[in-house]
Amino acid sequence: MKRALFAAIALLGVGFGMQANAAPTDAEVNWNTLLCADNVDANFTGYCMGPAGRLEITLHAFQLRDAQTQEMVTIASATQTFDFAGVAANTDIGAYASSLQIPYGSYDALGFVMGINTTFSGQTNGGAAGDCAITASGFSTSLGAAAPRTIDIRALGLDYDTQAIVLPPGDRLQGIDDEATGLPFTVAAGDSVSFNMSVSAGRGIWYEYANGVCVAAGPYGPRVRTGFTLN
Repeated sequence: MKRALFAAIALLGVGFGMQANAAPTDAEVNWNTLLCADNVDANFTGYCMGPAGRLEITLHAFQLRDAQTQEMVTIASATQTFDFAGVAANTDIGAYASSLQIPYGSYDALGFVMGINTTFSGQTNGGAAGDCAITASGFSTSLGAAAPRTIDIRALGLDYDTQAIVLPPGDRLQGIDDEATGLPFTVAAGDSVSFNMSVSAGRGIWYEYANGVCVAAGPYGPRVRTGFTLN
């Protein structure tokens, strides 16, 4: 009998501005939201979207947590950077690892090790409204000030009740998810295991406007998905 285990860690949105602007919720902004370049309202107030010029995360390892010892067991270990710029939302841009052999045992959590920083960029002419661009320190209403920004990935937030632990020497973040569908599970003698882990694009850069002037901007991050089938 086949039994599948699926999990996901999603990186959400964050905003930067002169004031403490909160990132919009999924209900307020999604990939079907107005594209800023198509805006025809010079006094536009609300959110619009634009493609990212750069949106990167780096994965270092995939892990499982031993249900007995509570220690993390590394299943795949390799450093790979994914750039989601220009990729349609929910499109897989590559597999991090596949066809891996998992040691016999019982596991009650999934773990990812990723770089603690993410780098992104983006700019929009705002259509009939004003220009807006991500800068090295926040955002600007001048496209000439556009520059990539690097931030701590924890500022984007991790959902799915994922625990975030900084690993020494401080440049990597371990995300642990113990609520994924199919947990806990056991790999017994005679089991064959099919494993797949893919990385999907996020939704680009969101911009917030008030009366035609950009007041905040930030990225929506990508999603990492995993799947097992035990035969």
